[in-house]
Amino acid sequence: MAVSRTIRSESPFETIIVRPPLDLSEALREELFALRDVPGWISAAVTRRDGLAIQHTFGNGHEANTLCAMAAAVVGSARSIGAELRQGPFNYSIAQYVDGLLLVMEAGPEAILACLLKRSTNLGLALLKVTQVARRIEARLEEI
Repeated sequence: MAVSRTIRSESPFETIIVRPPLDLSEALREELFALRDVPGWISAAVTRRDGLAIQHTFGNGHEANTLCAMAAAVVGSARSIGAELRQGPFNYSIAQYVDGLLLVMEAGPEAILACLLKRSTNLGLALLKVTQVARRIEARLEEI
């Protein structure tokens, strides 16, 4: 855990104690686990644009790495299609499978948030919550 640091003001009578933000890995994991509140949530991951995992909630690292690589491919393809067909910037993508859903959304200019959900998930609620978490992840990553 990070140790508090002291910043002294110009005035000799004022001292301000500042705590640095949580370790980035811990902070991102905390944000991902906030998605547990979405009924039907299975797991989630934050990945770089090149598909390398930053943080995930999977029990198996292989599954997380696969999801991250494919999520980056989905976003890259969707952005290219949008640009080529002049449809504007990419917002999110949903892939529906027999047994579940994959929701992929950008989390700032350098990261992607991918969520695996049960097929019965309320998509409106999931989109609302995932969008909120994506914005918080973007803010966390901008801190570094």
